[in-house]
Order: sequence, then C-alpha cells, then structure tokens
Amino acid sequence: MDISQAFANLNSRFVELVNGHDAHRRMALFSDDAVLVPAGQPTVIGREVATKIWNHLEKLVSAD
Repeated sequence: MDISQAFANLNSRFVELVNGHDAHRRMALFSDDAVLVPAGQPTVIGREVATKIWNHLEKLVSAD
C-alpha cells in the first residue's frame, strides 16, 4: 500500500469516528505529540489539548 492509500484509509476511519461521535476511538488515532494546525488559530501540540479542541468543536456542532 502506498502512502496516499494509507492516508486515505486513515482519513476515512477518522471521518467515520467523527460522524459516529466516538471521541475515545477518534483520539486514539492521534499520537501523544500530535500537532493540530487549526485555521486562524495557534498550532496545538499534544493529544490532551487536541482532545479538548475536538470536544469543544463537537459541542459547537451539536448545538446547531
């Protein structure tokens, strides 16, 4: 499997977990030193901080 296919598979799994609201399994895809680069926001480093951001985003989306 080439890197493009591996990335596509991982992305599909991530989307599946986001849509399924499975925060625990979604965050298990991230390493402890994960780096997120949210649009217009400072870079975030670490699974713990990434988890907080994703939980916040999920609450915003579910409030609509």
